[in-house]
Amino acid sequence: MVSSGVIEITLLGQNVNSYGKDLVDDLNFPKLLKSLSEISGLKRIRFITSHPKDFNSETIKVVVESESLCNHFHLPLQAGSNKVLKDMNRGYRKDEYLRLIEEIYNITPDTSITTDIIVGFPTETISAFIFFETSIDIFVLPIPVGPTSAITLFFLFSSVIIFI
Repeated sequence: MVSSGVIEITLLGQNVNSYGKDLVDDLNFPKLLKSLSEISGLKRIRFITSHPKDFNSETIKVVVESESLCNHFHLPLQAGSNKVLKDMNRGYRKDEYLRLIEEIYNITPDTSITTDIIVGFPTETISAFIFFETSIDIFVLPIPVGPTSAITLFFLFSSVIIFI
């Protein structure tokens, strides 16, 4: 592909970082990223969507050490209630998710992290939604882009910033 002029690739999957878990050899997602980052002429590598339950420090390390891997992680929170996360079969709790986000920011503070949040899941109660909604602050920042402005939203959980 690079010989044809491709300089950027995006690895796309519902749980892209689960790559290799079903393989017999020891190839895993961080090793795949490292191999791709060593391809001469490939200038930018992105991946989306990572599943928080399969995310690990090795992936963060590979991204930080590579010049071609984009310093961005898309980690879906999905819900702010541990009960709803369990009902969704997500495989992690909110506190585990937040620890993962803090770990990423501790290793690479200049990263961007995006997320998905689902509201109105069938087992989500109104009180669970209200608790989740009131436990976050939403900030809107205008960003100048020529004659108009773009808007960036981010949520602030305690001291953790999550860009949306």
